[in-house]
Amino acid sequence: MIVQNTQFVRSTQNVIEIDKKIYAYEKNNGSLTGMILASLVFGFGFTYLAITNRAELKILFFTLGSRSANVFYWCMTLLFIFAIGLIVSQKIWASKEATHVELFASFADLPKASLFGGQIFIPYTAITRISREIVNVHETLTITSPLGNACVVASNFMSLEDYANFVLEITARVQLARDLGTANFE
Repeated sequence: MIVQNTQFVRSTQNVIEIDKKIYAYEKNNGSLTGMILASLVFGFGFTYLAITNRAELKILFFTLGSRSANVFYWCMTLLFIFAIGLIVSQKIWASKEATHVELFASFADLPKASLFGGQIFIPYTAITRISREIVNVHETLTITSPLGNACVVASNFMSLEDYANFVLEITARVQLARDLGTANFE
């Protein structure tokens, strides 16, 4: 989905029309919900075993007595409680993730390349490098600047056509900033 509003950039020779473009950018966090449910099921299962166990436990070549088996079950319960905490914290951080990518006349609003997510505003004049990386079938566009880095993942766009349009558009806007002589490329 692209929303366009027309703006103008004036150079000394002519008027260049630039559209404000907003691209929908959503991460799929559905697997986190499944991981929470699985951790809850296994956590409750190990808690039940720890409370009701009266027998020994055999794991491959090891045999644990009933008390040792209870300790094992309680440790597994704590492990799954810890996993649930990590998954919930990841879900909270994911709520701070970018939901859109915006290209304005003089800067871009992009997802920050960070574990904690968020957005970063980078003027086209500050962009020093744009690189595309393809690992297996996953494509990532890394935008480098002294203000911070942005990482745009192709699969987070609504379609690959939107991603291709985004790459062309940001490359053209950076090139325009360079051509106008306002960019500080290294």
